[in-house]
Amino acid sequence: MWGNSSLAACRPVRVNGGQARARVLRKEASMRAYVLVTVGPGKARDIAKKITGLPGVKMANACWGDPDVYVVAEVNSTEDLNSLVMSKIQAIDGVGRTSTHIAID
Repeated sequence: MWGNSSLAACRPVRVNGGQARARVLRKEASMRAYVLVTVGPGKARDIAKKITGLPGVKMANACWGDPDVYVVAEVNSTEDLNSLVMSKIQAIDGVGRTSTHIAID
């Protein structure tokens, strides 16, 4: 499920002279993670909007309480998740800390 694993399926394409030919279709496995973001006072809505526009982010909601922003991300690998959280989300001005939780099912 992690890294560069992929799912493969074969589908018949055509029959030529009694021999079936098949094409292998590949689909990258997705990983879902929940990123909890704590931000400075009064910044939750603006930061949630900025996070929503990042590649791999399915939704980002400003919420009451702690943490301030809940993010749902779907990426293809741990490397992509690392880049999203550490290079993009944590780089946004006003982000105090993040806590990332990878879904197992």
